[in-house]
Amino acid sequence: MIYMVYKITRDDGKIYIGTTYEKGYKSRMWQHKNSNRFKEHTFQVEILEQNTSYRYIEEREEFYVKLYDSYNNGLNKSIDGKGNHMSTKFTTKGYKFSNESRRKMSKIHKGCTPWNKGKTGVYDKDTLEKMSKKRKGIKGFCKLDKKKVIEILTDFNSHVFIDDERIGKIMKNGKRMTYDRAFCKTYGKKYGLTEQCIYKLIKKETWQDVEK
Repeated sequence: MIYMVYKITRDDGKIYIGTTYEKGYKSRMWQHKNSNRFKEHTFQVEILEQNTSYRYIEEREEFYVKLYDSYNNGLNKSIDGKGNHMSTKFTTKGYKFSNESRRKMSKIHKGCTPWNKGKTGVYDKDTLEKMSKKRKGIKGFCKLDKKKVIEILTDFNSHVFIDDERIGKIMKNGKRMTYDRAFCKTYGKKYGLTEQCIYKLIKKETWQDVEK
């Protein structure tokens, strides 16, 4: 897989730095062309670097955002090119918790029992039927082969939702919509999986042998 970091220069001189992969390049440019950021403008695209390592290209994206100052005086929504989030610990793959934070969270949740474990009558009949209908045809991870897993991770790593207006906005539950969640919500139907299944996959909680 060949990944790339590219620069888009809009007709007003403003710059956007992004990443994608070789086979998804045309689709990515089509998304830009129809996004609110570019649809009223013409623009030119320049490939800055290519590499087989996604992690390397992700690091170079941050380098070029700073080099061209495309966050303060351009079109990127964050200082590292990872979306609408100010924290330097946030990436398109999620929030980076320190080992100490992970230990504290583990300690808090250790021994906790799910709120509905052992309970009956939690949902009424109509709700259960709706849930059953919604999940009809949905596959679990045991049904996924490695080829499909790689396809999902490739789509995720291509930053297909970098222009999604939902990212960064507060949802009904009071949390901020992240790139990860936007991807899961939209691509769940495409892959025939639940949002949670895709979320666990991109967080590498399953299929540990597949590199993100």
